[in-house]
Amino acid sequence: MSTESSLRESLDNKYKAIKVQGEFVRKLKSSHASKSEYDEAVKVLRDLKLERAELQIELKAVLSHECNGGNGFNGMSRETFREAAVKSLRKRMFYTHSEKSVAEFYEFGPPGCFIKQNILDIWRQNFALQELVVVVAAFLDVNMITYKLQFDMIHECS
Repeated sequence: MSTESSLRESLDNKYKAIKVQGEFVRKLKSSHASKSEYDEAVKVLRDLKLERAELQIELKAVLSHECNGGNGFNGMSRETFREAAVKSLRKRMFYTHSEKSVAEFYEFGPPGCFIKQNILDIWRQNFALQELVVVVAAFLDVNMITYKLQFDMIHECS
């Protein structure tokens, strides 16, 4: 199996070859070259694109392998890393399970609110203010079963 760096280099070379071949095809088309010559150039371009796709798949497999058991996540699998991250975020109160909820509802803790506010501020600076986008806030849509359980629980308590 190839290494990540060699695959990236091959992919870069393939992109360059595709660009050159694409320019050649456009030149043939604009100069009204013979159909057979044009078709041959297009076939070469398609083959280059297929080779590029194969390289991309191979690179994706190499990167996936590294994340799942190789060097990524300090040698942990994705699931182990996810569990450790969730445990750490809950422990540090980034988010908590809502006490008012039957299921599926979470609330941000103080650090989570701070990060959410920073993300919204950055988004507003980069999109809303610069491009004059209108900002609209919406509520979270929940499934009907959870909604009915919440509704029944609230009415039972009243």
